[in-house]
Amino acid sequence: MATIGAGAKGVLKKFTGIDSDCIDAAIDETTEISKGFLAEYKSQKKAIEDFKRNLEEYVAYNASDKPIIFFIDELDRCNPNYAVSVLERVKHLFDVPNIIFVLAINKTQLCNAIQGYFGSTTMDANEYLKRFIDIEYNLPMNNIDKYCEYLYDEYSFDSFFNNEKRKECIRDDYEVSYFKGMTKIMCKTIPVNLRLLDRIFAYTRLALLQFPFNSYMFSSIYYMLCFWKITNNKLYDDICNKRLTVIELLKILENIFRIEIREQEKERYAQPRISWVIAETLVCYDNTSLNGRWDSKKELQGTKSDDSKEILDFKLPTSIIDKDNLNEALSWHTNHSYETRGAGLGFIFKRINLLDNFALNR
Repeated sequence: MATIGAGAKGVLKKFTGIDSDCIDAAIDETTEISKGFLAEYKSQKKAIEDFKRNLEEYVAYNASDKPIIFFIDELDRCNPNYAVSVLERVKHLFDVPNIIFVLAINKTQLCNAIQGYFGSTTMDANEYLKRFIDIEYNLPMNNIDKYCEYLYDEYSFDSFFNNEKRKECIRDDYEVSYFKGMTKIMCKTIPVNLRLLDRIFAYTRLALLQFPFNSYMFSSIYYMLCFWKITNNKLYDDICNKRLTVIELLKILENIFRIEIREQEKERYAQPRISWVIAETLVCYDNTSLNGRWDSKKELQGTKSDDSKEILDFKLPTSIIDKDNLNEALSWHTNHSYETRGAGLGFIFKRINLLDNFALNR
């Protein structure tokens, strides 16, 4: 038991008012806690030393010609306490011959985690990381277009679009090119990281299982809606529940695709033409029934200014899209209404929401 002299106890009681027995108890408790921390430290130190010795033996036996490489990925996404703990523990193994540690990290995010761990936004986290990083290499920016092509193949979209049964029923030479083109256009409207893009493709492929091979679909609109289902659920929900007027939807689409619209004015052969995708979306949206009830009033009513022309004037206010181009696209989609286009977007939403195989109350 740890004790202090009677004189010292008297002084402490005089100035603190604390009884000597309480002081002895506090000292005993502190001593026991210290012993516990010391025992734990010794145990951890021994465990590290044992692991280090075993690792040295393993490397010497198995990696005489080539080094053993440890990859530590996504440390920046971990709890700050855990991230710093991993770095500090790995540091004990740096002097083991013939091993290399590769940290795949977002350095900015990891620096934020380090500052959070130490409770200081002014500490130099980059300087702290120099204790662990000898060589730093920055990966080039992602090529989103190539990654979209990769995901298209990875999730076997061709097994649906180019299925022989589908080709017998649906003759659309542009279905695949419009789908692929839209995957790249959407990434320009809302920049997404590779992980989120993978999730979007995965969900799009899952929902595609709801479509029979003989069903006509608008591949560019379909991907656009799947994209918003994941990245902008409010907009998706507003369109799904028809909370917007056609004019309101047009304004939203013009704003979202403003860069692509202006770029395509210079490139006349882009596929898909975004103005035509917007027009098709508006026609389908206008024809969409809500909860099985058909709207008695259609907003898209085109008028002929010249009987010799098939192009109608829809009197829609535009701010970015060329009005003549929009009228031409709206006229074509209105005059070439497939059965599914006439039924609106309901059949697409039902499948995107994964409801097609469920028995719903009518």
